[in-house]
Amino acid sequence: PAFTCAVVAMLAVGIGATTAMFSVANGVLFAPLPYTNESRLVAIVNHGTRAGDNISLLDVLDLRRDMKSLDEIGGVYASPGTLTGEGDPRGLGMGSVTANWFTMLGVRAEIGRVFAEGEDAPGAEPVVMISDGLWRSVYGADRAVLGRKILIDLEPRTVIGVLPPQVAMPYKLDLWRPMTMSGEVMSPAFRGHPTSRAARQTGGLPATE
Repeated sequence: PAFTCAVVAMLAVGIGATTAMFSVANGVLFAPLPYTNESRLVAIVNHGTRAGDNISLLDVLDLRRDMKSLDEIGGVYASPGTLTGEGDPRGLGMGSVTANWFTMLGVRAEIGRVFAEGEDAPGAEPVVMISDGLWRSVYGADRAVLGRKILIDLEPRTVIGVLPPQVAMPYKLDLWRPMTMSGEVMSPAFRGHPTSRAARQTGGLPATE
């Protein structure tokens, strides 16, 4: 019995370790990304800037104007934010994106909708999308959250959609807002400040940095 127990224990440890390793490898190497045509997505970086490999919104717009080997190009950057008016203030991870970000990746909202063209333009109505986790933990998965105004950094924004739980672009964040194309970010002095970008290739042509 002692020998049998030892063998069973060793098998259990071995099977458990193998299962854990495969789960990690499957999630990182084998499982497809939750985006449309994920094999055609590329990240574009700009080496040598003071922000490392990231670039500014002005650079994104320049590339969008001049691009020849890409279907679309968009930008995203992450920053901290604070949700108030829902009990105690809550620190959040917040993504600022160009209005085409989710449609470019082929991502649809779990409920509601994603950002529409022009919602990153100056003067557009302040809107926000929230994560599935935030929707469930703060709003109890209530669909009535759509159309509700919430305070993000003391600014009221209308909730227009909830993202699917498997989506993290490019980070696991709590909410996303349009990257408004006005003010400091549109100043020539802002070039070199961080804005991560992704683009979709066309016709198999290589994207250039």
